[in-house]
Amino acid sequence: MALPWQADFRLCTGETVTDTSLPGSSRRVAWWPTNRPDEVFPESTPNARQPWARLANGDAFPDTQASLKKMVDDWWTLGFVIETTPAGAPTDFYEVEFNVAPPAGPLVAAADRTEPDSVV
Repeated sequence: MALPWQADFRLCTGETVTDTSLPGSSRRVAWWPTNRPDEVFPESTPNARQPWARLANGDAFPDTQASLKKMVDDWWTLGFVIETTPAGAPTDFYEVEFNVAPPAGPLVAAADRTEPDSVV
């Protein structure tokens, strides 16, 4: 991964290219494998493909310099892709926990600062 990681993360995606041999004259290609999906099927709407890296309103992160900072700030909102069976859909890999509110408390427990009993 590049440093900063979000630049490589956003730029290593698939894109649509012209291919007149196919109906619609286009196809989606990726130039090298990525370590995350470009698109997902959310568990809540298993028949509707969505961009995986998207904002809370469902729009894809824009390809701008400002979006790289937003990706750093909002990385925790990105969903997990797991094998599950949503209601009315077959077992497959679906995105879960997209844009879940952050935890109310600290993510790391505080260390116990009490002094141990003296050894005799």
